[in-house]
Amino acid sequence: MKAGTRHLALFYAIRCRTSSRRHAIDDDAAAVASARLRWAIGCARQLIATLGRGERLERHAGALDRVANRAQRWLASEPPQPLQAIGGLVDRIAARRRRRSAGIVAEHANLVDLDLDGLELSRILLRGAILSDLTARRAACDAADARSTRWLRCRLDDSSLAVAVFSGSTLEHCDLSRANLEGTSWHRATVAHGVLPRASLADARLDRAVFSDCDLRGADLRLVRQPAVASLAGARFVRCDLRDTSWAGRELGGATFVDCKLFGAHGAPALTGVMIEAPDVSCQGDGSQIGTQREVVAGWRTAVGAANVPAIGLVPSSAASRMQQRR
Repeated sequence: MKAGTRHLALFYAIRCRTSSRRHAIDDDAAAVASARLRWAIGCARQLIATLGRGERLERHAGALDRVANRAQRWLASEPPQPLQAIGGLVDRIAARRRRRSAGIVAEHANLVDLDLDGLELSRILLRGAILSDLTARRAACDAADARSTRWLRCRLDDSSLAVAVFSGSTLEHCDLSRANLEGTSWHRATVAHGVLPRASLADARLDRAVFSDCDLRGADLRLVRQPAVASLAGARFVRCDLRDTSWAGRELGGATFVDCKLFGAHGAPALTGVMIEAPDVSCQGDGSQIGTQREVVAGWRTAVGAANVPAIGLVPSSAASRMQQRR
């Protein structure tokens, strides 16, 4: 039995608990949600028991016990029903709704210490959820609705979150290394101490987003297909490592870069109206060469492989030259 099945059952138990509360006014839906919740808790317990013992399994067993205890408020008045009766209820509900659910529903859930590595979670609904110490490495979470969520110490490296929506969300100390974030929306989102080296943010909407103390080295921020939507107006990058990033096709007007490492940033974006303060253009990003906005703009206008045109960090900095002369 794959370990991922155990984690999916745990996650589904939380989903069913949320679903049973939301549909309590519908007798049929309440009965189905109750049956699903009983099934999910039972399956998760059976899977944990068959996988032996270990520190990690004990932790998941404890989390499952907490879920089961909290679920008793919805299960106490719902006696078990035979599968045939539940099947009939499911058919009736499906006929009324006329469509199937778009994805797992975990809106406003509190998800703590879950292992969702490698799972298929496309179109998952997470709006308003709080996610802490969660790992979803290599998971497929494309088109996720993560509006107004809070992420703390989550591992999402090598995951796929294409066209996901993070508007109004907060991410702190999260690892998104090499993640596919193409077409994502970060409108008014806040990302602090994020790890995003070589992440793909092509066509991402970053207007009014704030990235502080983030590692974005080698990230792809090109504009490929959505010039009217993928805006950077009002975006702020503070103390971020933006070395070797690609910005081809972007319009940076209205964006602000403060104390950022910009050596090797390239792609010839439109720079009218951009604000760049105290840029670090040293190759090592050690602050040994602080440039001016004019110098950074001159280098940033180059494309990869442009002949005889220096890139950011190769433009002589008058401030750095004076510092070297003093030494």
